[in-house]
Amino acid sequence: MDHDHLMACGMAKWQGTMISVSNIKRVVSVFILRPNENKSNHIKWDVAVFRRCCTMPTFPNHWAGISGSIEDTDDSPLEAAMRELEEETNLYDYELTMKGHDNKNPSR
Repeated sequence: MDHDHLMACGMAKWQGTMISVSNIKRVVSVFILRPNENKSNHIKWDVAVFRRCCTMPTFPNHWAGISGSIEDTDDSPLEAAMRELEEETNLYDYELTMKGHDNKNPSR
């Protein structure tokens, strides 16, 4: 079956396994980056990572960026990313840009 036919049937193929489209979650991930200029004026980036809770159903105790589901109430993936960042870190004064997507880039 081709991709369009599978989607019309509510099924998708992922890594050779058939799964129900109803089991697929839309998620966003946020990575906090800070430029760190060294003595030779080369910029390296510090990346904030967080250890996932041991009770998480996926990747417990692994290091990761901030991530969460895109809710029906979110107007866009960027809005979901901003909500997740605020919920998970209590950061509210920041500038957020979306990479790898062709949307307008609102910031806060």
